[in-house]
Amino acid sequence: MFDKNYYAFSTIAIMIALTTFIFDLNNKNPTNKNEITNIHGKIEKFDYKPNSNQKYTYLIKIQNLNNHFQIPASYLSVFNKKGLELNANKNEIFSFQILKNDEQKLNKNSTVSVFGIYANSDIFLDFNKVIQINKNSKKINPFVSLFFFIAAIGFFLIRKFFWKPQTKHYR
Repeated sequence: MFDKNYYAFSTIAIMIALTTFIFDLNNKNPTNKNEITNIHGKIEKFDYKPNSNQKYTYLIKIQNLNNHFQIPASYLSVFNKKGLELNANKNEIFSFQILKNDEQKLNKNSTVSVFGIYANSDIFLDFNKVIQINKNSKKINPFVSLFFFIAAIGFFLIRKFFWKPQTKHYR
């Protein structure tokens, strides 16, 4: 049978390690400028609302496109929301940086992630800062995964061979 004294912590730690590893493999965020293309247009509307993960995202609708452009929650710390809202009301043309792979999603009622927003000489979402955030997470995630994997194996071995749980005797 399953003995929670031996396997519970190890199982949870291995699940965390695998989840972190898989998320890192599936991460499609850019780490260099070669993965990016520019889309130009005027902002029709914008909205700041929670998504399914209860994180807040900023959605932008551009004139003549069916898409919503999303600024992922992890980039909101480097996003100049107030500046964008002020310039959007001036009817300026903006440059949005998206993944080249997402160009095929344009005009298909899907959400496209934005990694840079510029208008004239104003920077509202700096692509260089976004790249730095992505590079930092790519450095940290493998270590987190490895830490939890080693902790799981170490704890299992300690519990199995050195630290035996005491059994209670009932009368």
